[in-house]
Amino acid sequence: MRQQRLLREPGLALIPPPSESVSVQSGEIALIEATSDILAPPNEVDLARRRITIATDPTGFRVSTTSNDAGFQVDAPGIPIELEDDDYQVVELPFPFPYFGRAFTRGFVHSDGNFTFLFPEPSSFERNYSRAAGGPPRIAPLFRDLDPSKAGEIRVLAQSTRAVVTWLEVPVFQDEGIGARQTIQLVLEADGTIEFAYGQLDLPAGVVGIFPGVASRTAVAMDWTAPPSGPIAGAPILAEVFSDEEKLDEFGVVHSFFRSHEDAYDSLIVFNSIDLSASRFSLAHAYPIRNDITGIGENIGDWGRFYGSERRLSAFVNMGSVSDYPSHPTAPITGLPHSSLLTILAHEVGHRFLAYPRWVDPDTGEK
Repeated sequence: MRQQRLLREPGLALIPPPSESVSVQSGEIALIEATSDILAPPNEVDLARRRITIATDPTGFRVSTTSNDAGFQVDAPGIPIELEDDDYQVVELPFPFPYFGRAFTRGFVHSDGNFTFLFPEPSSFERNYSRAAGGPPRIAPLFRDLDPSKAGEIRVLAQSTRAVVTWLEVPVFQDEGIGARQTIQLVLEADGTIEFAYGQLDLPAGVVGIFPGVASRTAVAMDWTAPPSGPIAGAPILAEVFSDEEKLDEFGVVHSFFRSHEDAYDSLIVFNSIDLSASRFSLAHAYPIRNDITGIGENIGDWGRFYGSERRLSAFVNMGSVSDYPSHPTAPITGLPHSSLLTILAHEVGHRFLAYPRWVDPDTGEK
């Protein structure tokens, strides 16, 4: 799914429940207001050379942060583990780690700057707030598409009362060459304390926070550089979303739709009227969500739960801004004289059914 690999920018949603967007019906079209749960202003990454401590409190959490000098280096103890792009590895914890009312003795280190419990989630879907909150219990010092197969290394140390995971100079994913390198660290203490440490960061976007795996839990929009001085009651989601541009949180759009509609649709097709492109790389794109057709050589799996669909939804299509298309659905698109709204839509919906043929070059034997 080439288009999935091109869409590597996280979304912008971080919302307390009162501002949740709910779709309303206009004929056969669902209208979703662009509230703060699916759209937010740019927020620059400002965590380089910082250390953040999240300690448990009888009522919830206490957060503190320190800023280190420009020469600060993250110590990287432990042994390297081999991870590819969009990969993970199981880590056995020598102690039961308390997290949102449960105790875990194993977790999953992901190449993408996060650590999950219960099950891994190494998808190439966007690394945005809704995915972070709606997936498994997750601790994310930097939820971002990182690629340790290109450079850097991931190191793990597991001691009797302390576990440390370090993403050491791991680059941001890009199709060609090596992306900007990032150094981040996660420390888990046996008493439930969590620590994030950052070396040099050079990236436009990411999601940082703690997530219980229950997306409906109250969320607190953090500024990790200036956290509240007192306790944060209620053990809520704590997160900050960084981005250099406005962009729809596509998971958030679908969640808004399902707040007022049944899970009775094969595909959801989204246009926006606020002049936001689907991505920097394509006019439109599609995510196959579930597929029970066999024999086509591609195991897509079932990602419906992350979109709020328990049984039916099979595809999500982001067509971008409605202003990118002529008023007539078969009219040529400016700059794409051989394409129209209908041909683009047919192409994107077709991702649900298309297969990857395997071909062996008879001269070289290469696949």
